[in-house]
Amino acid sequence: MKMKVFFLAAAILSTSAFANESQMISNYQVPFYNVDIQPNNKIQASYNFDPNHQTLVCTTSGLDFLSIEWPYKGKHNQTLLPVGGHKSFKGNLYPEGYFADSKGLISIANEKPGSSKATVSCEYHTWG
Repeated sequence: MKMKVFFLAAAILSTSAFANESQMISNYQVPFYNVDIQPNNKIQASYNFDPNHQTLVCTTSGLDFLSIEWPYKGKHNQTLLPVGGHKSFKGNLYPEGYFADSKGLISIANEKPGSSKATVSCEYHTWG
C-alpha cells in the first residue's frame, strides 16, 4: 500500500512539474538569432521598428508549425509560422507582411506536445 501511494505521489509531482515547465516563457529583445523553443514552451520578444523604413521578420528552421502572436491597434493577432519559413510584420507602406504596431511584444510558441525543438530568429529588415 505504501508503495502505491509513493508511485501515485511521484506521478502527481512529475505531472505538475511538467505542467509548470510547459508554461515557461523566455523573454528576448529583437533582434535575436537561433533561439531554441522546446515543445510546450513560448518566447516573447519586445520590438520597436520604424514603420516607414523597416519590417520585423521572424524565421524558423524547425520541422513543426509555430504559433506567433502580435499586437495591432489594440488587438492581438495570431497566425502560424510555417515549417522552415518566415513571417513579415509591417507598419504603413511596405507591401508584404502582416500589419503590426511598430512597438510591442511578439510571442512565438511551440505548442505541439512531443514535437522537436524549434529554432527561431527575429530581426529588422530595412528598406527604402
